[in-house]
Amino acid sequence: MKTEMIKEVIDEAIAFNSQAGITGCLVYDRGYFLQLLEGEEEAVNQLYKKIKKDARHSQTEILSTGYAEKKIFESWKMGYVELLAKTTEEK
Repeated sequence: MKTEMIKEVIDEAIAFNSQAGITGCLVYDRGYFLQLLEGEEEAVNQLYKKIKKDARHSQTEILSTGYAEKKIFESWKMGYVELLAKTTEEK
């Protein structure tokens, strides 16, 4: 995925999340994304429905849900982390 498209997704997420009270982080590595979302259950569920309908997303899957007393990404409307693929050579 091109950097411009990722930036577009993040900018849209920040704008939407600011109004919806959602925080989180988007992680990217070798063509795959992992997204962590925090907020009121209904707001997060509505956002997930929106994500599933977006043509830029495919093979969406919820890996885990739960409740926390405090947000981890409280100051991030949508943080972004790109993992750098490391190669190892076995001897």
